[in-house]
Amino acid sequence: MTLKKGHEEYLLFGVWAFNHLAKICKRIEGQVIDALNDCAALLPGKEVIVIGDFNHNVVFRDKPKFSFMKTVRYLEQQQLVSVYHKQSGEEFGKESRTTHYWQKRTKEARQFHIDYAFASQSVFERGCHLEIGSFEDYIGPSFSDHLPLVLDLF
Repeated sequence: MTLKKGHEEYLLFGVWAFNHLAKICKRIEGQVIDALNDCAALLPGKEVIVIGDFNHNVVFRDKPKFSFMKTVRYLEQQQLVSVYHKQSGEEFGKESRTTHYWQKRTKEARQFHIDYAFASQSVFERGCHLEIGSFEDYIGPSFSDHLPLVLDLF
Protein backbone atom coordinates (compact mmCIF):
# COMPACT_ATOMS: atom_id res chain seq x y z
CA MET A 1 0.00 0.00 0.00
CA THR A 2 1.24 3.48 -0.75
CA LEU A 3 0.92 6.09 1.98
CA LYS A 4 1.31 9.80 1.18
CA LYS A 5 2.17 12.58 3.61
CA GLY A 6 2.53 15.88 1.85
CA HIS A 7 5.08 15.36 -0.91
CA GLU A 8 6.51 12.25 0.74
CA GLU A 9 5.45 8.79 -0.29
CA TYR A 10 5.90 5.58 1.68
CA LEU A 11 5.48 1.94 0.76
CA LEU A 12 3.56 0.42 3.68
CA PHE A 13 3.48 -3.31 4.45
CA GLY A 14 1.09 -4.54 7.13
CA VAL A 15 2.20 -7.75 8.84
CA TRP A 16 0.24 -10.57 10.43
CA ALA A 17 2.77 -13.38 10.39
CA PHE A 18 0.83 -16.34 11.64
CA ASN A 19 -0.85 -18.65 9.22
CA HIS A 20 -2.06 -21.86 10.83
CA LEU A 21 -2.09 -23.57 7.44
CA ALA A 22 1.60 -23.04 6.73
CA LYS A 23 4.55 -24.96 8.09
CA ILE A 24 5.86 -23.64 11.41
CA CYS A 25 9.06 -22.01 10.10
CA LYS A 26 7.38 -20.53 7.06
CA ARG A 27 4.38 -19.16 8.88
CA ILE A 28 6.34 -16.78 11.04
CA GLU A 29 9.74 -15.86 9.69
CA GLY A 30 9.27 -16.86 6.09
CA GLN A 31 6.13 -14.87 5.40
CA VAL A 32 7.75 -11.48 5.91
CA ILE A 33 10.87 -12.38 3.94
CA ASP A 34 8.84 -14.01 1.15
CA ALA A 35 6.47 -11.04 0.90
CA LEU A 36 9.31 -8.53 0.65
CA ASN A 37 11.14 -10.72 -1.86
CA ASP A 38 7.97 -10.87 -3.96
CA CYS A 39 7.86 -7.06 -3.88
CA ALA A 40 11.60 -6.54 -4.35
CA ALA A 41 11.12 -4.66 -7.62
CA LEU A 42 9.06 -2.03 -5.74
CA LEU A 43 11.59 -1.38 -2.97
CA PRO A 44 14.58 0.42 -4.55
CA GLY A 45 14.46 4.13 -3.89
CA LYS A 46 11.31 3.91 -1.78
CA GLU A 47 10.72 4.87 1.80
CA VAL A 48 9.43 1.62 3.34
CA ILE A 49 7.52 0.86 6.53
CA VAL A 50 6.87 -2.72 7.64
CA ILE A 51 4.60 -2.77 10.70
CA GLY A 52 2.41 -5.22 12.54
CA ASP A 53 2.16 -8.53 14.34
CA PHE A 54 5.29 -10.56 13.63
CA ASN A 55 4.27 -13.12 16.30
CA HIS A 56 7.90 -13.68 17.17
CA ASN A 57 10.74 -12.61 19.44
CA VAL A 58 14.30 -13.87 19.82
CA VAL A 59 13.31 -15.43 23.17
CA PHE A 60 11.09 -17.93 21.30
CA ARG A 61 12.96 -21.02 20.11
CA ASP A 62 15.71 -18.88 18.64
CA LYS A 63 17.52 -21.60 16.71
CA PRO A 64 19.11 -21.19 13.28
CA LYS A 65 16.20 -22.94 11.54
CA PHE A 66 13.57 -20.93 13.42
CA SER A 67 15.17 -17.59 14.19
CA PHE A 68 13.51 -14.21 14.44
CA MET A 69 16.96 -12.65 14.05
CA LYS A 70 17.00 -14.11 10.54
CA THR A 71 14.02 -11.87 9.76
CA VAL A 72 15.62 -8.89 11.53
CA ARG A 73 18.87 -9.34 9.59
CA TYR A 74 16.94 -9.57 6.33
CA LEU A 75 15.09 -6.33 7.12
CA GLU A 76 18.37 -4.64 8.06
CA GLN A 77 19.85 -5.73 4.70
CA GLN A 78 16.95 -3.84 3.12
CA GLN A 79 18.07 -0.74 5.11
CA LEU A 80 15.11 -1.07 7.50
CA VAL A 81 15.51 -0.48 11.24
CA SER A 82 13.27 -1.36 14.17
CA VAL A 83 11.93 2.00 15.30
CA TYR A 84 11.27 0.72 18.83
CA HIS A 85 14.81 -0.61 19.26
CA LYS A 86 16.50 2.46 17.75
CA GLN A 87 14.32 4.75 19.86
CA SER A 88 14.74 2.82 23.14
CA GLY A 89 18.32 1.57 22.69
CA GLU A 90 17.15 -1.86 23.85
CA GLU A 91 18.27 -5.16 22.34
CA PHE A 92 15.96 -7.64 20.66
CA GLY A 93 14.67 -10.03 23.31
CA LYS A 94 15.26 -7.52 26.12
CA GLU A 95 12.35 -5.17 25.45
CA SER A 96 10.97 -3.35 28.49
CA ARG A 97 7.57 -2.76 26.84
CA THR A 98 5.23 -5.57 25.99
CA THR A 99 2.92 -5.58 23.00
CA HIS A 100 1.01 -8.80 23.70
CA TYR A 101 -0.80 -10.26 26.71
CA TRP A 102 -0.98 -13.99 26.06
CA GLN A 103 -4.16 -15.98 26.71
CA LYS A 104 -5.70 -14.22 29.74
CA ARG A 105 -5.69 -10.54 28.74
CA THR A 106 -4.79 -9.56 32.30
CA LYS A 107 -1.73 -7.83 33.71
CA GLU A 108 -0.81 -11.20 35.25
CA ALA A 109 -0.79 -12.88 31.81
CA ARG A 110 2.45 -13.86 30.12
CA GLN A 111 3.62 -10.81 28.21
CA PHE A 112 5.71 -10.58 25.06
CA HIS A 113 7.03 -8.01 22.62
CA ILE A 114 5.98 -9.47 19.25
CA ASP A 115 4.71 -6.46 17.32
CA TYR A 116 7.21 -4.29 15.47
CA ALA A 117 7.58 -1.28 13.21
CA PHE A 118 10.52 -1.33 10.82
CA ALA A 119 11.20 1.75 8.72
CA SER A 120 13.77 2.81 6.17
CA GLN A 121 16.82 4.26 7.88
CA SER A 122 16.08 7.56 6.10
CA VAL A 123 12.58 7.67 7.64
CA PHE A 124 14.06 7.20 11.10
CA GLU A 125 16.73 9.84 10.50
CA ARG A 126 14.18 12.36 9.20
CA GLY A 127 12.10 11.80 12.28
CA CYS A 128 9.51 9.38 13.51
CA HIS A 129 8.24 8.20 16.87
CA LEU A 130 6.70 4.89 17.88
CA GLU A 131 4.14 4.76 20.64
CA ILE A 132 2.76 1.55 22.14
CA GLY A 133 -0.82 1.75 23.41
CA SER A 134 -1.68 1.15 27.05
CA PHE A 135 -3.11 -1.91 28.74
CA GLU A 136 -5.91 0.17 30.26
CA ASP A 137 -7.06 1.53 26.92
CA TYR A 138 -6.87 -1.62 24.81
CA ILE A 139 -6.43 -4.88 26.71
CA GLY A 140 -8.58 -4.02 29.75
CA PRO A 141 -11.72 -3.33 27.67
CA SER A 142 -11.00 -6.58 25.74
CA PHE A 143 -10.45 -4.95 22.36
CA SER A 144 -7.48 -7.23 21.68
CA ASP A 145 -4.66 -9.21 23.26
CA HIS A 146 -2.20 -6.93 21.42
CA LEU A 147 -1.41 -3.30 22.11
CA PRO A 148 -1.51 -1.03 19.07
CA LEU A 149 1.61 0.48 17.57
CA VAL A 150 1.28 4.11 16.47
CA LEU A 151 4.06 5.38 14.23
CA ASP A 152 4.18 9.15 13.87
CA LEU A 153 6.16 10.48 10.90
CA PHE A 154 7.66 13.97 11.04
